[in-house]
Amino acid sequence: CWAAIGALSEWVTVFLLIPAFMNTFPSWRRWVNLKKSFSISRTKKATNKKPSLIFSKLALLVFILSFFSIKNFRLSQTPSEMFPKNHPYQQMIDYVRSNRGWETEASLFLSYELSSSNKQKIEDQLSENLIVRKIESHEKAFDFVARDIKDPMAKNLVLNEFNHSNFSKRYLSDVGDERAILYLSTTNTEKINNLHLKVSSLCPTRLCWIGGEIVAFADFSKSLIKTLFNSFFISLILVAIVILYLAWASKIQNYFALIISSFWGPAVILCLIYA
Repeated sequence: CWAAIGALSEWVTVFLLIPAFMNTFPSWRRWVNLKKSFSISRTKKATNKKPSLIFSKLALLVFILSFFSIKNFRLSQTPSEMFPKNHPYQQMIDYVRSNRGWETEASLFLSYELSSSNKQKIEDQLSENLIVRKIESHEKAFDFVARDIKDPMAKNLVLNEFNHSNFSKRYLSDVGDERAILYLSTTNTEKINNLHLKVSSLCPTRLCWIGGEIVAFADFSKSLIKTLFNSFFISLILVAIVILYLAWASKIQNYFALIISSFWGPAVILCLIYA
């Protein structure tokens, strides 16, 4: 909200207030000390030159390349690989990866309405995902604690004590929902978002869902990039509308060429970003 208010204030200042003051005070129009300025006549000559027809047609290929760039952007990032190899944080990540086989963790929440068999099916399907190295659940934690207990009655007693211990709060909520910990081999946002989609497809009625810092970060990154692209295309549409209005008001017929020439610069930027 404050960013929008700031942008609006800047727009009003640049396009309304400053021109009004310069119109009221003509002496303000000269912003350059002519004694210290250098001549830009050569630049003016270069900008006044009209490109050849062949060059102009070849320049239109930029629009095709920009469309290819948009379709093939690598819209992902890997936080665990953002630092150079000799950086202490990167060395710590590499150490964890080599010793534990995973880099980060996420939480799989399972509703109490799910049966034990369905919970197991969900965990089995997620364990087949390439980035899921290990799943730590309530059942597996208890099996580890009671691995040497053979007597069924003693095992039930241990289970009851285990469920009432503070450690069990890591896996069980007060209403009976379970939490399984997914140990992931990467922090790549694209792969984590794909895992998020996989969980959503397994539980379309939201009886299970995935969460955690890395999941929230990956979701935010995706939304941020989507917002940037949406605002970019909306701004192009608004610019086109302004150009059409100015061309109509100035009685300029070749408005299509004006729009194409205005969009050529952003198209080049898209190609450079992709490259």
